[in-house]
Amino acid sequence: MRSAKASVVIFMALAAVLPAAGESGLSAQTPDSAVAVGQVGAPAGTPAGIPDELRDPDTRSQALARILEVADSRDGPIRTLWVQGLAVAEKTTPETGARAIEALLRAEAGEAQAGAWALAEWPGHDEMKGDDWAALLALAARLLDADDPEGGAELRERLLAAYPAAPEAVETRLRLARYLADQGSDEDRARALTLVEDLIVEAPDHPLAPEARRFLAELRRGA
Repeated sequence: MRSAKASVVIFMALAAVLPAAGESGLSAQTPDSAVAVGQVGAPAGTPAGIPDELRDPDTRSQALARILEVADSRDGPIRTLWVQGLAVAEKTTPETGARAIEALLRAEAGEAQAGAWALAEWPGHDEMKGDDWAALLALAARLLDADDPEGGAELRERLLAAYPAAPEAVETRLRLARYLADQGSDEDRARALTLVEDLIVEAPDHPLAPEARRFLAELRRGA
């Protein structure tokens, strides 16, 4: 069983690094601004041992606490990525969480695309729970946003096709809709409208629903 201490760690991480009240998650971190990971060198003392600690039941809680420390030491989009990695490590199997953190470490070493595709093409996903795989795809897509936005959109399409009810599906719809709206074609714009409308109908009380409603209004105005 996961310890109460681990749950407190995750709660503290989210409280510490998520946007303050009044800032929406995607308006503060659009695909254009998020994940400039490959442009940032790995800081001294990068915690390369965390993945193996996650795999070991005796050090799992310690590893989760160390991820929190790493997130707290980072700034901007990288900090957000480590919080997302912490959430993945907390909710998924030890091996899945370890793979997620390995991808983040590769991103900090300037290999964001390689780390993202290593997650997306991991052959072990066939034996994973759907929600675990969706969480990895969502993280991989975020890692691709800066340098390979088309690849990020591809992974989001894959996530929605296979796991439309996954917890990550709401944010995935909104991020994919923003990408499609920026492509300029009538077909892409129509798909973006559908994605946002579906989001609002299916998750009207989600924290991202107000942002989705504002974006839908912009799309309908042709903005």
